[in-house]
Amino acid sequence: MRGKSLEERSAKASLSATPARPSEVGSGVSSPYGALISKWFSIDTRRRLPTASSPHLDPPAAGEIVLVTGPSGSGKSTLLRRFRRRCKEKMIDVARIALGRSAVIDHFRHISIESALAHLSRVGLAEAHCYLLPPRYLSDGQRWRLRLALALSYDSDAARCLLCDEFASLLDPITASVVARVLRRAVTGESNLGAVVASCRSDIVRALAPDLMVRCDFGTVQCWRKEKGGSYVNCGETSAAPGFCSRSADAQKRQPAGLQSP
Repeated sequence: MRGKSLEERSAKASLSATPARPSEVGSGVSSPYGALISKWFSIDTRRRLPTASSPHLDPPAAGEIVLVTGPSGSGKSTLLRRFRRRCKEKMIDVARIALGRSAVIDHFRHISIESALAHLSRVGLAEAHCYLLPPRYLSDGQRWRLRLALALSYDSDAARCLLCDEFASLLDPITASVVARVLRRAVTGESNLGAVVASCRSDIVRALAPDLMVRCDFGTVQCWRKEKGGSYVNCGETSAAPGFCSRSADAQKRQPAGLQSP
């Protein structure tokens, strides 16, 4: 054989003779389809998409609930991951609570059966036959509520922070409001429990009554603090530029867009 084949030499010559130009492949896009999308929608891929600087969320005090809200894909989960890495307090991540193969009721051996039934009933698991089934036979929504019931069943003298991403995302509106109200009643100063939850739903705000709402909006993060009268005041905003910026008096009086006041 005399070196490379004719086809390989021709392909190499064509590639070296006609280098790809930015106008043809898009700014920073190497795929042909990506180049077309960049061209059709006038997207300059040399610029990174705006990313909001993460506000330094302090762990909520006992009895406080922080709600991270916003559209899907706006950065809620990213904000929670950063908070998880920074938080030094004992944390209960609802999504990471392991479920065994035993029956549902047997997951509550650390408390009395009366207390177990009460916790299950509060989160909407009141069907007796469910208590005898292993969790794998439950629906996704039922397993999520089981994890929440387990998270609320542990008592401790030390301060704890309950962390829950995609809060009530698997539940219907009525059940979601019921579970949100259960969490609001469970998070008290006496329980030494605070909570940071993330959800794109706005129909749970009245029942959850969060003390602080952090709204992510694709590059902007707004913080709303609940006042004594139940209204919310804009206490700061971050954008692609780091740091909080102050708001005008009119902006501070406005309620969060798309959210219901408790």
